[in-house]
Amino acid sequence: MSVQVSYKKQFTFFIILSLIFLGIIEISLHIIEPKCNFVLSEIFSEYDTFKKNELCSAYQSLEYNQNGPISYLVPNQYYNYLNINSDGFRGNEIIDEGKYRIIFLGGSTVFGIVTTSDEITIPTLVEKKLNEKKFNVQVINAGIPSATSVDELYLLENDLLKYNPDLVVMYDGWKDIDKEHELEIYNLSLEITDIASGVNVFFS
Repeated sequence: MSVQVSYKKQFTFFIILSLIFLGIIEISLHIIEPKCNFVLSEIFSEYDTFKKNELCSAYQSLEYNQNGPISYLVPNQYYNYLNINSDGFRGNEIIDEGKYRIIFLGGSTVFGIVTTSDEITIPTLVEKKLNEKKFNVQVINAGIPSATSVDELYLLENDLLKYNPDLVVMYDGWKDIDKEHELEIYNLSLEITDIASGVNVFFS
């Protein structure tokens, strides 16, 4: 009889400890400050610490394939605030609907590294605006965080042309400045003209 009581006490003690442990985890998720500096911006002032941590974790959890010359986003990644489709691009699946197809290339700004939804990235907002004006376009977000113009040229030449884009927009800035010694913009612009015959390329 005393052994049975002992087991019951141990089980009860285990349940209480488990609840305390889970409570500590829950509290820590709400109290510990996020590791991403961008969520400390006033833009996210309405987000509690838990949501900031969740947003931060989503971006830090992104997986990259680094086996080739450039880093690709691993396809089929799904989080609360962003999605990487089966082609490895942010947003919805690419569907061939006969629309005028625009591909946006760039780094974190094009990708939307601080956005809280796929719907408020630059490429998606451009698509919405143009479709509101009855232009019937499809915009693909091929942005990759930390990408440079050279990375994007490689991606365009080796992967993106198979999507038969009508227009390619390359939006670059900080990373090209940061890695200026690695880039030759003049040669890059000539190469783009060579590889993208029949495709309008806007380089900014």
